[in-house]
Amino acid sequence: MSTSAVNALELPAEPDADIGQPLLRLLGEVYRLGTTVLIATHDPLIAARCDTVIRILDGRIIDQVDVTPAEDPQALLERITRFAH
Repeated sequence: MSTSAVNALELPAEPDADIGQPLLRLLGEVYRLGTTVLIATHDPLIAARCDTVIRILDGRIIDQVDVTPAEDPQALLERITRFAH
């Protein structure tokens, strides 16, 4: 069995229509084809497009949020932007 992964390091803070949004669509398509995609971002709107959000602080995992596609977008943003102790 083979495993594939794509790592998109630190997307722009505000992905613009010319580069950021097409790149996110491309990564989404790569994911749908069976490749694991890892995205590092500070933007909760980008994080909200992912299946799982892992929050890291000072090099340590502090929280993990499994995203439900049908979840209310505002409730999702609140869940992934809250500070976990």
